[in-house]
Amino acid sequence: MPRGSEEGDDREDRELSPAVSLDENLILVTLMIGLEGIVADVKGEVYGQEATEMFLDMNTAGQLVDIAGDNDTVAYIGTEQGHPEVPPRFKDHPQVLSNNSFSSGRHYWNIEVTMRGDWGVGVAYPSIEREGAESQVLGFVQNR
Repeated sequence: MPRGSEEGDDREDRELSPAVSLDENLILVTLMIGLEGIVADVKGEVYGQEATEMFLDMNTAGQLVDIAGDNDTVAYIGTEQGHPEVPPRFKDHPQVLSNNSFSSGRHYWNIEVTMRGDWGVGVAYPSIEREGAESQVLGFVQNR
């Protein structure tokens, strides 16, 4: 029996076209609402789940940031770090991507921030541009 012709199902077969462009403002508002509850020095488990382990990709780090620890800590330094010029590196913004990627599910992170300066958390597709206006990660920024 063809799809859509089953009893009680009056849907027609339709080919769905992929999204051509995303509403960046809607994504930003959604992220900001979702990230509003993040506070400095979060510890422990959230909603009974452990935090997802996150490791930063040194090859994507912009020149003004430093990766420390076991590739799990990033700091804005404000001076050129002399990272080698490799294609995945961000050119215009002090940000870094993680080695992890997620296609579904809920994921939680423990975030510790210092009491001085601004900090931000963002979400991006791995295919984000690395240079120019389209290369800035959308996210939540806390100004102090």
